[in-house]
Amino acid sequence: MIKRLLIIAAFASMLPAAAMADIRLCTGSASGVYFAAGQEIVKMAGKNMPVTVVETEGTIDNLQRVLDLPADSPDACDAMIGQPDGPVYIGRQSPAKIKKLRQVGGLHREYLQVLCSKASGVDDLGAQPDATDINYEDAFTRGVVGGDYTINLHCYRCPQLPQEVKVVVEINTGEPGKASLKPLVNTTVKLVTNGQERTAIRFKLTDKGEIVTGSMNSVFKPLRSAEK
Repeated sequence: MIKRLLIIAAFASMLPAAAMADIRLCTGSASGVYFAAGQEIVKMAGKNMPVTVVETEGTIDNLQRVLDLPADSPDACDAMIGQPDGPVYIGRQSPAKIKKLRQVGGLHREYLQVLCSKASGVDDLGAQPDATDINYEDAFTRGVVGGDYTINLHCYRCPQLPQEVKVVVEINTGEPGKASLKPLVNTTVKLVTNGQERTAIRFKLTDKGEIVTGSMNSVFKPLRSAEK
């Protein structure tokens, strides 16, 4: 699942800098990513558009400060950084209120991954629309995200050892409805102990979805943060 952090501003904040005081930008905790992003925005804005970063409790608090507080309140904000589901939540309660906001840009992507053991019985969408009875998960992105990719296998609690796992990796390089699968690897990875992690393949993608020449290898790169 991908979420985009949004930079949202009230219409009043879109006036020329000469017509208003500093833009108060609601962010989040001083130790968090939102606050740090706000400080970077201050640098980019420069002297021509003075911005003041405001520490808050996060998205919902930011929305309340932008929408509910009078403009002359010391706690009010002119703009905010937040998650896109925040405005959706407020909009369901008050459609008219959310129309006062304007999205002025995307900050960065967030990835949410949920990992479950096979024994848990939890699947992406249950048995449907899985093409087979094999327990598997799909990962999707909106568009092509260039960068380093690593596909690992982890023997959390293998039912038997050694465990040979067939790995097939393909990339869909076509547009929706015009799939064009490009095979990258078709191999078998052998796991011999519980807790073992092995790299099946590593590669680099350009922003156009092209494999960087010479980037494919199986040199081990650990991905797990836990020890067991």
